[in-house]
Amino acid sequence: MEFDGACGHEGCRFVAQSRSELANHRRKLGHPKKTKLSSTEEETGEQPNHNSSVGKELELKYKCDTQGCSYVSRYRTNLVRHCK
Repeated sequence: MEFDGACGHEGCRFVAQSRSELANHRRKLGHPKKTKLSSTEEETGEQPNHNSSVGKELELKYKCDTQGCSYVSRYRTNLVRHCK
């Protein structure tokens, strides 16, 4: 994320040269950080559930190559420990 220096508070035109200057400005005037809402959040008013299993199939998995073994791990170190 690139730093643009703008306060982002409604009606405020303050632009800072550094992040610390912007933080001080927001603290003094009580301007909260402005966060962008995702389209899902805007429509439903709820935050997306990041704990769901969507995307889990994309995680790298390590499989034991010993014949007849079906051991699978998300972490290589666990696989190495299993093979010892």
